[in-house]
Amino acid sequence: MLGVAGAAAMLAAIVAWMLVADARKRVPPPEETGEGAPAEVVVQAAADELKRATAADAEPLKSVPPEVPSEVADVPPEPQRIVPAGRPGYYRLPDGTEFRFKLPPEGRTASLKVKGVLYRFDSEGNFTDISKPKVFDNPVENQLVGLSVEGGSFAPGLMMRHSDEDILDALHKPVDIYDDDTDEVKAKKEAVAQMKAEILAYMEQGGTYEDFVTEVASMARQERKMKRDGIRKIVSMLEEGRTDEARDFYETYNGLLQESGYTALKLQMGLRERLGLSEEE
Repeated sequence: MLGVAGAAAMLAAIVAWMLVADARKRVPPPEETGEGAPAEVVVQAAADELKRATAADAEPLKSVPPEVPSEVADVPPEPQRIVPAGRPGYYRLPDGTEFRFKLPPEGRTASLKVKGVLYRFDSEGNFTDISKPKVFDNPVENQLVGLSVEGGSFAPGLMMRHSDEDILDALHKPVDIYDDDTDEVKAKKEAVAQMKAEILAYMEQGGTYEDFVTEVASMARQERKMKRDGIRKIVSMLEEGRTDEARDFYETYNGLLQESGYTALKLQMGLRERLGLSEEE
């Protein structure tokens, strides 16, 4: 029988690379990640480093009064229309972007994300941008949201397409928090301000923006793999009728994840019920 001790022993082989700091909030200094070296995370939240990285002319965060509300009433966005792109099954957006898509049947609509923008199409090719309002006007800052928040998604390739000048301008641009921002928006802005400071500190040590994004992407993949492996092991134990051991493994594994700076496993309700977990566990 595996039990708590057995579960801990089985996990010992992965503890060495699991015990790292928050995969979305810390990356190692560039000199500590040489050619072929494992992607480890080094806690570098020293206040003096962050203060130095965000000099007076690059203050990352400030609070300002709400903007004067527009007198123009909110109106739904005007639908636009896609046109055939000359290739079978391909269409073109007004900005020239071409993509493959099958229009929905008459009376139906379909949604599709193109270059990070979510559109809703009807059967005649009319479309509307239904993406959530962006937190920032600056595209670099908007991409940093996905890099900064827990569970955020980001595309490293897209983040590296900006010029060095645009990236530096965005990193030194103050983050304005308005009095009428929602709590969710305020949290995202604060996370981006912190992420900017850490990127600047990393760059001061000789790293690059591209290196930073690549490291975070690598560690995010590592975290996802760890969680997939953990859930698969739990499912395997339950299928073998080893419910008590599966619960012990779940608790041990979650402890190691949290010690590593990661969030706990999120199990579907069916698995939670089979493990006998309460809502708080």
